[in-house]
Amino acid sequence: MAGFANSAAAAGLPLSSSSPSSSIIQQSRNAAAEVESVMGRRPSATPSHLSRILYVPRHTSLTTHLPLYDVSEQYARADVGSALIGSSLFTIRLGLMKPPREDGTDGDVQYLVDFQEGGDGMVGKVQQRVLGNAGSEVDLLLGGGGAGAGGGGGGGSEEEGTAFTVKIVASNNPFRNRIPVRMSFPIPDSITKSGISQNPYFAFVLPGGGGRTYQWEIHPVEHGPLRYTLVSVGGADGRQKTEEAMYHHVGLGASLSTMQYSEGILLLPPCRDSALEGVVVASLLGLLWRVRAMGDNGRRTSETGRRNSLFGKMLRKRSTG
Repeated sequence: MAGFANSAAAAGLPLSSSSPSSSIIQQSRNAAAEVESVMGRRPSATPSHLSRILYVPRHTSLTTHLPLYDVSEQYARADVGSALIGSSLFTIRLGLMKPPREDGTDGDVQYLVDFQEGGDGMVGKVQQRVLGNAGSEVDLLLGGGGAGAGGGGGGGSEEEGTAFTVKIVASNNPFRNRIPVRMSFPIPDSITKSGISQNPYFAFVLPGGGGRTYQWEIHPVEHGPLRYTLVSVGGADGRQKTEEAMYHHVGLGASLSTMQYSEGILLLPPCRDSALEGVVVASLLGLLWRVRAMGDNGRRTSETGRRNSLFGKMLRKRSTG
């Protein structure tokens, strides 16, 4: 301990007789916050109504089966939510949170997703698991190709700008249960160390929802490049926005559109409408599919290892420990 104290004193770090490391940790946090401020980041507290946390396991465009777990308890135990979402502390705590085992013995599976080739291209079947209830069932129609740099959408699109379509299987009206999700590029591309990354928005209108628009937005400067926020858009000028859900990637990365895999958490409110929640979950999976395709120009990719960094090694230990 004396050697540590001498080294700290030589480095000009303040010492505390009760906890020598606490001031160093606080200085590290302050330094990280200062860097984030210089970069234009504005981390914020997680909205209190987004109290359910679903874990989206690591997957690629080759994945055929994907369970989504409720990890609200693990999230609370890891104290992730007390950190500002998008901050360095949030990213570290989230990265060190132990995920459920693949056999599902220590996790509550909320959704089962199966991807398979259909007549019109790739289809994802998103089924909600509810005890004593059938739950919602939604089809994710991804079409036959990835979204290219022009933002015109993938193969099989039903209208210009449509990236994919969500179909509510339980609906009896075949004309109102197909929800096209349109892709747009309202903010410029970002230049990162991994190359040029795109920042698309994804918007859809729920049938019977009074014409209310829902939109997945990314703000790489203010919120960081690894977060998407689902907002409902209201008001005469469309500027009134309510946060309905959030997605944040687990781990490090320069951009979601330069990654070959997806893994993250989805923050949701308590489930009051299973059909709406099913659409939200399916739209997120479609978003991730399209964004991944931008990184490899629509080519299917294989599994790749995490970056060979200290944090990457910690993440690997988290997933295997």
